[in-house]
Amino acid sequence: MKERIEAALAAAAKQAFEDLCFMFETPELAEQQAALAPAAAAEVKFRGAFSGKLVLLVSPDLYPAIATNMLGEKDPTPRQMEDALCEMANVICGNVVPDLALGGPASLIETPRVAGTDLAAHGLLGMPMAACRLNLDGGRADCVVFVDGYFTREEPRP
Repeated sequence: MKERIEAALAAAAKQAFEDLCFMFETPELAEQQAALAPAAAAEVKFRGAFSGKLVLLVSPDLYPAIATNMLGEKDPTPRQMEDALCEMANVICGNVVPDLALGGPASLIETPRVAGTDLAAHGLLGMPMAACRLNLDGGRADCVVFVDGYFTREEPRP
Protein backbone atom coordinates (compact mmCIF):
# COMPACT_ATOMS: atom_id res chain seq x y z
CA MET A 1 0.00 0.00 0.00
CA LYS A 2 2.87 2.37 0.82
CA GLU A 3 4.18 2.21 -2.75
CA ARG A 4 0.74 2.93 -4.18
CA ILE A 5 0.26 5.94 -1.88
CA GLU A 6 3.75 7.26 -2.71
CA ALA A 7 3.02 6.99 -6.43
CA ALA A 8 -0.29 8.82 -5.94
CA LEU A 9 1.43 11.48 -3.80
CA ALA A 10 4.16 12.09 -6.38
CA ALA A 11 1.62 12.29 -9.21
CA ALA A 12 -0.64 14.68 -7.25
CA ALA A 13 2.25 16.95 -6.26
CA LYS A 14 3.69 17.03 -9.77
CA GLN A 15 0.27 17.79 -11.29
CA ALA A 16 -0.46 20.53 -8.74
CA PHE A 17 2.83 22.30 -9.38
CA GLU A 18 2.38 22.04 -13.14
CA ASP A 19 -1.26 23.21 -13.16
CA LEU A 20 -1.18 25.90 -10.47
CA CYS A 21 2.38 27.22 -10.64
CA PHE A 22 3.53 26.32 -14.15
CA MET A 23 6.56 24.61 -12.62
CA PHE A 24 7.95 21.39 -13.99
CA GLU A 25 10.11 18.63 -12.62
CA THR A 26 13.80 18.91 -13.47
CA PRO A 27 15.57 15.80 -12.14
CA GLU A 28 18.98 17.11 -13.20
CA LEU A 29 18.78 19.66 -10.35
CA ALA A 30 18.52 16.95 -7.69
CA GLU A 31 22.15 17.18 -6.57
CA GLN A 32 22.09 21.00 -6.35
CA GLN A 33 18.87 21.03 -4.37
CA ALA A 34 19.56 18.09 -2.06
CA ALA A 35 21.25 20.21 0.61
CA LEU A 36 18.67 23.00 0.66
CA ALA A 37 16.94 23.34 4.01
CA PRO A 38 13.21 23.98 3.84
CA ALA A 39 12.20 27.63 4.12
CA ALA A 40 8.52 27.06 4.82
CA ALA A 41 5.95 24.33 5.37
CA ALA A 42 2.19 23.91 5.31
CA GLU A 43 0.12 21.08 6.71
CA VAL A 44 -3.36 19.79 6.05
CA LYS A 45 -5.00 17.41 8.51
CA PHE A 46 -7.59 14.87 7.37
CA ARG A 47 -10.04 12.51 9.07
CA GLY A 48 -12.00 9.56 7.76
CA ALA A 49 -11.13 5.94 6.96
CA PHE A 50 -7.60 7.07 7.77
CA SER A 51 -6.66 10.16 9.77
CA GLY A 52 -3.40 12.06 9.67
CA LYS A 53 -1.84 14.95 7.82
CA LEU A 54 0.02 15.95 4.71
CA VAL A 55 3.02 18.24 5.11
CA LEU A 56 4.44 20.23 2.18
CA LEU A 57 7.93 21.66 2.69
CA VAL A 58 9.54 23.99 0.16
CA SER A 59 13.02 25.38 -0.44
CA PRO A 60 13.88 29.09 -0.11
CA ASP A 61 13.66 29.81 -3.86
CA LEU A 62 10.43 27.90 -4.32
CA TYR A 63 8.53 29.58 -1.49
CA PRO A 64 8.06 33.03 -3.13
CA ALA A 65 7.94 31.53 -6.63
CA ILE A 66 4.75 29.60 -5.78
CA ALA A 67 2.92 32.82 -4.91
CA THR A 68 4.43 34.71 -7.83
CA ASN A 69 3.26 32.10 -10.32
CA MET A 70 -0.14 31.42 -8.73
CA LEU A 71 -1.09 35.04 -8.10
CA GLY A 72 0.85 36.86 -10.80
CA GLU A 73 2.42 39.09 -8.13
CA LYS A 74 6.02 40.08 -8.83
CA ASP A 75 6.80 40.70 -5.14
CA PRO A 76 4.33 38.68 -3.08
CA THR A 77 3.77 39.63 0.54
CA PRO A 78 4.56 37.14 3.29
CA ARG A 79 0.80 36.56 3.71
CA GLN A 80 0.39 35.85 -0.01
CA MET A 81 3.28 33.38 0.13
CA GLU A 82 1.72 31.59 3.11
CA ASP A 83 -1.70 31.46 1.45
CA ALA A 84 -0.30 30.12 -1.82
CA LEU A 85 1.72 27.45 -0.01
CA CYS A 86 -1.33 26.41 2.02
CA GLU A 87 -3.42 26.17 -1.15
CA MET A 88 -0.78 23.96 -2.79
CA ALA A 89 -0.82 21.64 0.24
CA ASN A 90 -4.63 21.62 0.18
CA VAL A 91 -4.80 20.66 -3.51
CA ILE A 92 -2.21 17.90 -3.12
CA CYS A 93 -3.94 16.54 -0.01
CA GLY A 94 -7.35 16.62 -1.71
CA ASN A 95 -5.99 14.48 -4.52
CA VAL A 96 -4.17 11.96 -2.30
CA VAL A 97 -6.59 11.37 0.57
CA PRO A 98 -9.14 9.48 -1.59
CA ASP A 99 -6.41 6.90 -2.30
CA LEU A 100 -6.02 6.37 1.44
CA ALA A 101 -9.75 5.72 1.88
CA LEU A 102 -9.66 2.62 -0.35
CA GLY A 103 -13.34 3.04 -1.16
CA GLY A 104 -14.26 3.66 2.48
CA PRO A 105 -16.14 6.63 3.86
CA ALA A 106 -15.30 10.09 2.59
CA SER A 107 -12.62 12.00 4.45
CA LEU A 108 -12.89 15.44 5.98
CA ILE A 109 -10.01 17.66 4.96
CA GLU A 110 -9.34 20.48 7.41
CA THR A 111 -8.20 24.00 6.60
CA PRO A 112 -4.51 24.09 5.70
CA ARG A 113 -2.16 26.03 7.91
CA VAL A 114 1.45 27.16 8.01
CA ALA A 115 3.58 24.68 9.95
CA GLY A 116 7.10 24.22 11.22
CA THR A 117 9.80 22.91 8.91
CA ASP A 118 11.16 20.32 11.37
CA LEU A 119 9.88 16.99 10.06
CA ALA A 120 10.72 15.24 13.32
CA ALA A 121 8.16 17.43 15.11
CA HIS A 122 5.50 16.29 12.65
CA GLY A 123 6.41 12.68 13.35
CA LEU A 124 4.48 12.56 16.62
CA LEU A 125 1.95 10.53 14.64
CA GLY A 126 4.64 8.03 13.67
CA MET A 127 6.89 7.72 10.65
CA PRO A 128 5.69 8.98 7.28
CA MET A 129 3.48 6.53 5.42
CA ALA A 130 4.48 8.12 2.14
CA ALA A 131 6.90 10.76 0.93
CA CYS A 132 8.09 12.25 -2.32
CA ARG A 133 10.58 14.88 -3.42
CA LEU A 134 10.17 17.05 -6.47
CA ASN A 135 13.08 18.95 -7.95
CA LEU A 136 11.35 21.73 -9.83
CA ASP A 137 12.68 24.49 -12.01
CA GLY A 138 11.82 26.88 -9.14
CA GLY A 139 13.29 24.84 -6.26
CA ARG A 140 12.61 21.70 -4.22
CA ALA A 141 9.37 20.49 -2.68
CA ASP A 142 8.98 17.61 -0.23
CA CYS A 143 5.55 16.10 0.41
CA VAL A 144 5.06 13.80 3.37
CA VAL A 145 1.93 11.95 4.50
CA PHE A 146 1.59 10.89 8.13
CA VAL A 147 -1.23 8.53 9.11
CA ASP A 148 -2.28 8.11 12.74
CA GLY A 149 -0.94 4.88 14.16
CA TYR A 150 1.34 4.13 11.20
CA PHE A 151 4.69 3.19 12.69
CA THR A 152 7.64 1.71 10.86
CA ARG A 153 11.34 1.37 11.48
CA GLU A 154 12.17 3.01 8.16
CA GLU A 155 13.71 6.44 8.21
CA PRO A 156 11.80 9.22 6.44
CA ARG A 157 13.24 9.86 2.99
CA PRO A 158 12.90 13.63 2.48
